[in-house]
Amino acid sequence: GARHGQQVVLWDCMPGDFLRRATADGIAAFVRRHLRPGGIVVLHDNPIVEGVTLPALRRLLPELTADGWRFETL
Repeated sequence: GARHGQQVVLWDCMPGDFLRRATADGIAAFVRRHLRPGGIVVLHDNPIVEGVTLPALRRLLPELTADGWRFETL
């Protein structure tokens, strides 16, 4: 918590990369549909999801950057 210099942050876009049925195309499409200025997208970083999350990011980041979106780490 705040005692340790941490802040609670909520998200507004969770494309479900952790779901068994998730695909890179589905994740990318969900993010494109739900992304809003100031939005926070939740994606997971573990071996279970890397087969869908990483390919989705490889597509999304160049496309969205070209459209003027900026990305920051919290």
